[in-house]
Amino acid sequence: MEAWGPDANEFRPDRLANGAAAACKPAHMYMSFGYGPRLCTRQNLAMAELKVVLVRLLSKFSFSVSPGYQHSPVFRLTIEPESGMPLVVTRLA
Repeated sequence: MEAWGPDANEFRPDRLANGAAAACKPAHMYMSFGYGPRLCTRQNLAMAELKVVLVRLLSKFSFSVSPGYQHSPVFRLTIEPESGMPLVVTRLA
């Protein structure tokens, strides 16, 4: 409960507006699949499903960065674009 704040039991979907990691106090406590002995038992299944979806998307669509995109990296947990990264998605023939 401490990780999510004193109002953790209240329904407040806006707390996740900036992502689950940002809502967690402190942010490093959020881990998608857990850690140590409480690690999610279906992590491998979830990752395999993600790979299948990714392969299907990449086999049917082409992805490119929008022509007007200006790269402005910012360091958070990883280095990421400050204002997102608009993509142009094109169906492959």
